[in-house]
Amino acid sequence: MEYKNKELLREQSYLISRGVRPMSLIGTCPSDPNSRLEMLAILEECRTLPSIPFVIDKGEGAAEFGYASHQWVIDLFGLFAKAYSPVP
Repeated sequence: MEYKNKELLREQSYLISRGVRPMSLIGTCPSDPNSRLEMLAILEECRTLPSIPFVIDKGEGAAEFGYASHQWVIDLFGLFAKAYSPVP
């Protein structure tokens, strides 16, 4: 998988690391395990510490990815993403 706009990833990671916002939801990718791992590797490559990259499977063949400032932000987003999914 190739992500075309790595500068956007770097910018969003920087904003998270500086405390501008707690989370940046950047986009979606296929939810198969290989695609999620590839996207996570790209996010890791572009990250600014201490931002935390994440890829969360939201069902229906899609996963959402971005950066967060703390693990609890990712956990809370994952909870809401599953709660509002049309798939039970």
